Amino acid sequence: IPLGSLSTSPSDSYLLEMWARTDAEATADSVQIFGIDDDKSLDLNIITGQLQLVAKGVTLNSQYTPLTWTPGQWHHVALNVLRSGTTPAFNLILDGTSVLSADADKVPAMSGIYLNLGRHMQGAIDEVRLWHGTHVQDDIVENIYNRMDPKAASGLVGYYPMENTYYDDYH
Repeated sequence: IPLGSLSTSPSDSYLLEMWARTDAEATADSVQIFGIDDDKSLDLNIITGQLQLVAKGVTLNSQYTPLTWTPGQWHHVALNVLRSGTTPAFNLILDGTSVLSADADKVPAMSGIYLNLGRHMQGAIDEVRLWHGTHVQDDIVENIYNRMDPKAASGLVGYYPMENTYYDDYH
């Protein structure tokens, strides 16, 4: 996905969310759910069945309990970066549950040339959404299963539902 006008500045809050499923019979040891360009500035990978968040070239969950990914099952993944407030933080939310959080300065702005989806992945990605602004986990969880109207959703700057009818209607 070309980032262009979707990009954020280092002081902007943003939310990137999507549904993803790797095939149960997939054999790759390493797949990328999402990544910015090819420079490891921000990547969410699955390495031998475990989620790995890499930001600015550093694996952020290496000191945490490994985050298990179940092949053959749809998972909702959300990276919520809150730059404002008393404690700026990022939160990785998997299937509605916060699985990793840390200081927001560990995660770069959503900027670059491309947002890559599903590199080396056998499976599917659906409902990719990029939001500018502040979001709380309860609102993210409440809207996991809802389709968005891109013209009515405040702060929604990128919406990719991956169905032909959407592209026929809006592009």
